[in-house]
Amino acid sequence: MERLDGGTRYDLGRDFVGSARLNLQHYLWKETLGFDLHPRAEADNSSEGLRIADVGTGTGVFILSLARRLSPSCSFVGFDISDEQFPVPDGVPDNVAFRIADAMSDPPDEFIGQFDIVHLRLFFCVVEDNNPLPPLNFCLKLLKPGGFLQWDEYDQAYTKAYKLSPQAPIAAMTAMREGFSNGRQLGWITTLKDFCETHGVQDVECIRTGPPPDFLTAYTQMVLVLYLEHASLHDNSGNKEKGDSLRLLVAKCAEELKQGGVCRHWLQVVTGRKRF
Repeated sequence: MERLDGGTRYDLGRDFVGSARLNLQHYLWKETLGFDLHPRAEADNSSEGLRIADVGTGTGVFILSLARRLSPSCSFVGFDISDEQFPVPDGVPDNVAFRIADAMSDPPDEFIGQFDIVHLRLFFCVVEDNNPLPPLNFCLKLLKPGGFLQWDEYDQAYTKAYKLSPQAPIAAMTAMREGFSNGRQLGWITTLKDFCETHGVQDVECIRTGPPPDFLTAYTQMVLVLYLEHASLHDNSGNKEKGDSLRLLVAKCAEELKQGGVCRHWLQVVTGRKRF
């Protein structure tokens, strides 16, 4: 995200842009679904003394949201591969902590089997070879027997360019969607419920829904910000030409957005319990 001021170019940086996107994303999901933590988790667990983990926590917005409304006796740990987006420690409640950990590996020994609830969201950019088993195993190792798992994803197979207005242009939106996976296999998302059932999760349920039409503009803005992040990644890797190409595509999409072209999303929430 860049601006011009007095002839000088300023770059707010990928971490700033990414943090803003994650925070917006959380509140859009919560408003769309009507919950942050799935009602099954709260119905099946006493709200006193719960230990809750958030995997791929980013800014920690998910557990910070929970910490504001659940009992102070609950404790929360956010795990991420980097601490770049962790909040300032002085602004975090005493019952919230953050730890560096790679969800494609094993959790730190001191956290194994320690949590009543584990949440993760949007691993479609992380899962390799159409195989979600590494992050699923990470979460199951964190959970106590019978502990509750909640996995939120966009089902990319059902996310498409869409016209809010019949005359809206969507050529750039379509190009953006076609290039989004960048060769990454994403079929595992649609079949995640069945995958969990065969890999240590019981009582599995799946919610699939799309945002109402009046939310689609905000969701599309969020995706455009994600593309600006990717453009910065290309810049940092020395491929500024590709970064500039992405920024041009974002600009074209922004123009289509003004005329009613959007990206229609499909949200999926899979929940279940670790087998005893």
